[in-house]
Amino acid sequence: MPAEVIRLKSFARYRVIGRELFSCQASEVDLLQALGPPTSEVDPPLGSGEPRMFWDVEFPCGLVMGLQFDRLRQHLLGHLDGPDVAHALRHLRLRPADLWTLEEAEPSAFATVAAGAPPMPRTFTLYEAEADSPPETVASGVTERDARCQLAELDGLEPGVRMWVTDGSGEATTPPPAPVLDLQRPRMGTVTPDAPRSATRRSLESFTTAAEQQAPRYFDDIVDA
Repeated sequence: MPAEVIRLKSFARYRVIGRELFSCQASEVDLLQALGPPTSEVDPPLGSGEPRMFWDVEFPCGLVMGLQFDRLRQHLLGHLDGPDVAHALRHLRLRPADLWTLEEAEPSAFATVAAGAPPMPRTFTLYEAEADSPPETVASGVTERDARCQLAELDGLEPGVRMWVTDGSGEATTPPPAPVLDLQRPRMGTVTPDAPRSATRRSLESFTTAAEQQAPRYFDDIVDA
């Protein structure tokens, strides 16, 4: 689990929406790699219930999650502090199968619970630009918290690349002044006109891949159900 993630002592009952906002099939190994050991777990005697794992965590961006994972069915259920499901799945590093969201399945119920939570319009965009190149979209149609969270994670990974967030109210604004660069510092990557991903994303993916290859195996004792 990333060191900056705060493990809460118990289910954040008064900090998350009472109704689950998403559920999906997920891998136990993936969850352990993203979040570390569960906050608590239940392992009832055979035939008296299903073993479950629980995570109650808060991320540096302020996102609070209460997760319940059915180990036999490999099924994850998520409570959040606001209607920010895409942001939550990004932190979990999941591309879930059979994703169910309250917003799509029960729009009226979603509108009711969202009305009681802080407003989180998905109208924000994260841009980046290299030198005098045109701005490139890194993420769009996301909440402000998600956009600024990604900005904090990615800004500075690629020397000479400037990043900024807009609220979707108009055309992209002029990026902030370029930082003073150390010309002796080697670049982490280059940009080609037909690149399918931004320079910052490519650098982050390369770093993540290298780290995963060097990381010790903590989960050899976990087998698929």
